Amino acid sequence: MSTRDLLAEFLNEDCNAALAMEILAEIEKFSPTKADVLRQYTMNRFNLFLDFQRDHVRIEDDLDCSDDGTLILSIDAFAAAMKNHQFSR
Repeated sequence: MSTRDLLAEFLNEDCNAALAMEILAEIEKFSPTKADVLRQYTMNRFNLFLDFQRDHVRIEDDLDCSDDGTLILSIDAFAAAMKNHQFSR
């Protein structure tokens, strides 16, 4: 199994402060309700899927179609990582 950190790669390579604010606003709006809402974001390298009913985020690396190119984590863990990340200006 790969030891690469797909979340860190996404945050460093495809996410910026403006996108993070947009995603966090979606999380604040829908996460508490566990609504049957899906959101998808397609960036240069990564695709991001937010599933509020299942309470998870799936990150897919377009450059890696193997299992190592997909990460699933809780919405809370994803939101915390985005809040703690220092985005470059």
